[in-house]
Amino acid sequence: MKFIKKCVRIIYYFMEIIIVQEMSGLEITRNNNFIEVWLNNAEQKTVDRKELTDKLLADNEKIKIIFFLSGSADLVDCTSQLLIRNI
Repeated sequence: MKFIKKCVRIIYYFMEIIIVQEMSGLEITRNNNFIEVWLNNAEQKTVDRKELTDKLLADNEKIKIIFFLSGSADLVDCTSQLLIRNI
């Protein structure tokens, strides 16, 4: 998950759209067109996405909210299987 976040951050950095804000321990990335919220497995159990979406849309209802959720599978195993299938 951290590797993917770093890759996304690098892409956004070069596109000059990244602004990262820590809010209640959550990682939230804002852009003019959308807001990204990264949730790990523990945060998925405690955070009410509907309530968070309502709070984030309070300023601008036209913006889109994107949630990135951690999975429960092993990232290395899944990635290697994906690469093997695509070779």
